[in-house]
Amino acid sequence: MAAIQASSGNFDDSLKLFAEAEKFVSNEINFSVDYAKAVGKAGAALGDDALLKDAFDRFERVYQRAPQNTLNLQNWAVNFFSIGKYSEAWAKVKLAEATPNKGDLDPRFVAALQSRMPRPQN
Repeated sequence: MAAIQASSGNFDDSLKLFAEAEKFVSNEINFSVDYAKAVGKAGAALGDDALLKDAFDRFERVYQRAPQNTLNLQNWAVNFFSIGKYSEAWAKVKLAEATPNKGDLDPRFVAALQSRMPRPQN
């Protein structure tokens, strides 16, 4: 329900639901990935630096626990993209492309990123 609320732009409700659920499922990696995505989406949409910092901290914590989690890396890249940090987004895409589930990376997102900044050559 929290992820659905975030998808429809109900950030207050979404973040409240995620915070409540975190008490019970904080060790579940997919929950952590979804929570970081929701916080990041809210931070970008609202221009809230505190939420963005929280999101980036959450993405980093998930990465430390599960460095091969393609969706976390993609969500992290999408969040960088949404605030105009294209170089940082490419760095996360590069990491995602090196994961076993790299096929889960959304080619539409990669194309959108490419349209804003050519892929770095290194």
